[in-house]
Amino acid sequence: MVPWKTEGDKLEAHNKCKVSIELKGGRLEAEKILHNNLAFGDGTFLVRESESHPGDYTLSFLYDSNVHHSRIKSTLVTNDGSMQTYRLNDLMSFNSLFELINYYQSKPLKSEKFQELFLRHAAQQTNTHENQPWFYSNLSKEESEDKLKRLRHNGAFLVRPSEQKGSQFAISFRAESYIKHCRIKKEGRLYLIGNEEFESLTDLIEFYQKNPLYKETRLLFPATEENVRVLGGEPTESPTSYMEHGLETSKFVVLYEYTAKDSRELTLNIGDVVENVVKCDNDWWKGTIESRIGYFPSNFVTEINKNDEEYLNNQRKIELDREKENETETYGSLELDEKITVSLNSIGLNSFKVGPLIFMAETQSDCEDWITKIQEIVNKKAKNKESIKRLLKIAPELNNLIIYCCSVAYEGSSTHFREMCSIKESKIERQLNLMNYRNILNFSRKQLLRVYPEGTRIYSSNYNPISMWNCGVQMVALNYQTKDKPMQLNHAKFMQNGGCGYVLMPKYMNSEQYNPFLKSTSFDEVSPIILTVRIICAKNLRKMIKGILCPLVEVELIGNEFDAKKFNTDIIYDNGLCPKWNDAHFVFNIAHPELSLLRFVVYHRDNFDENSIVGQATFPTSCLRQGIRSIRLRNEYSEYQELGTLLVQIQIQCTKE
Repeated sequence: MVPWKTEGDKLEAHNKCKVSIELKGGRLEAEKILHNNLAFGDGTFLVRESESHPGDYTLSFLYDSNVHHSRIKSTLVTNDGSMQTYRLNDLMSFNSLFELINYYQSKPLKSEKFQELFLRHAAQQTNTHENQPWFYSNLSKEESEDKLKRLRHNGAFLVRPSEQKGSQFAISFRAESYIKHCRIKKEGRLYLIGNEEFESLTDLIEFYQKNPLYKETRLLFPATEENVRVLGGEPTESPTSYMEHGLETSKFVVLYEYTAKDSRELTLNIGDVVENVVKCDNDWWKGTIESRIGYFPSNFVTEINKNDEEYLNNQRKIELDREKENETETYGSLELDEKITVSLNSIGLNSFKVGPLIFMAETQSDCEDWITKIQEIVNKKAKNKESIKRLLKIAPELNNLIIYCCSVAYEGSSTHFREMCSIKESKIERQLNLMNYRNILNFSRKQLLRVYPEGTRIYSSNYNPISMWNCGVQMVALNYQTKDKPMQLNHAKFMQNGGCGYVLMPKYMNSEQYNPFLKSTSFDEVSPIILTVRIICAKNLRKMIKGILCPLVEVELIGNEFDAKKFNTDIIYDNGLCPKWNDAHFVFNIAHPELSLLRFVVYHRDNFDENSIVGQATFPTSCLRQGIRSIRLRNEYSEYQELGTLLVQIQIQCTKE
């Protein structure tokens, strides 16, 4: 269904929300939803994926209190499937489902059954989560924490209305012995956690029951009233471990052996008794064996009654008595006649009492071989123990991020992919020209290449990293302590991909046709654009100077040499509070937008006609969005300023058909 908002939000809704929905019940489910929305009258609609025609969609709508269905045909325009058109008839086609629905909200549908019908209201799905055992419609944060404190199992969870603004629901759950809360936002019909989108709360919970929500923690079993009553104990802060219940919990005996696949599962041995069993689903239950808690397959156990329990208790007593008898009968004798006997004492501290190791050999050489082998095993185990200790000191999340490479000297030709090269800036600058750039490109396609500043930069100045990035250098080291333009470009470059510190090269850099020194848009992967920037006004510009600011704005496109361009606005004298520019339009023709950055710098022009930076903001061109945008300015260290903003208008036009 389409989550229509106001007119100004339609483009935002199109970008963020899916227009169609996937109904498990298909046509029947669509009719049920629409009948539940009869109060909205004719024109109530939803768009769903077609059952009979995969890849197409179906428009289901109400007319005269009846549900009608109309097929939306989709057609691939390009071979790679990147462009599709959608149509209800052969006369009109649209580039997206959003455009199609938007059109028929202002233009009528026509058919033999009706003369004119406008699509008016998007049908609302019923809240399926309200009937789920994990949902509490009226529960505060403190009450949810109290319930989860009584359940000491990681993965226990519940869903409740959120008390914070900007979100509708929250998941409260236990993870690593802590209680966590995760906000769920709702935009239109979609429920959002981070970048994940779900059609319903039920789908969201089902997804995180199979996938980790927080680190390695999944939503395993709901904190229902029944589970809290049966399995719950005193809150975590209480010294009492568990409450005594009047209701006895079921016990199960293990029939077959089972080896745990991971730390969340229980290893079962025949005859083990599983207590505090929670029947999470038909296949997997959760329970306790002695002090171990985990999941186990339900078909490996059977429930025991009181008679069986008494029998098992008697069997345990018999086994314990036998063990005690065996402990008293551990003595024996062995005659060692004319043999060589050696005693090896333990080395180092032990947590329990360790006696000497006594063994016998027929000859002196055999004895020495035994001693050598035993000492080798002891030394090997000691080394393994030390290595394990060292690994435990390293956070596994950090250790998993590290990739080890062998550093070798750069000789201009590729070697093994595990080897990386580090070269200084002066050496690589000799390669960054029209004659030699291919060496760097070919090398960086197979291996990692790192560039570091020259040792003569005693004031920690930096070089321009753009030309190196655009020739394929993966790691360009800079002096991070310096507040200069190269560091600002570095910050902007890695704003992409969520600021994780990793940016994927565009595909066309692997093409033999790519040349960072010659403008070419002939190969398929390149998408050249025309970027139009209009500077409208600024607000709350501040700088530690005497007097009033006289601002001007510099707009610079930084990338390959054939794309680079710079413009300046007029100077607005004596107005740092809200300067306004009436005619400040700048046009950039960009061949490689993925390799370019757009930089805004607000300068103050002093009495000596010298410019000093008031604030700056730099963005990857590929991350720009069209429309009127308020840009929050940063200082020279790329830290946000408190109030300084710049209002601009961005227009992007693709020039390649």
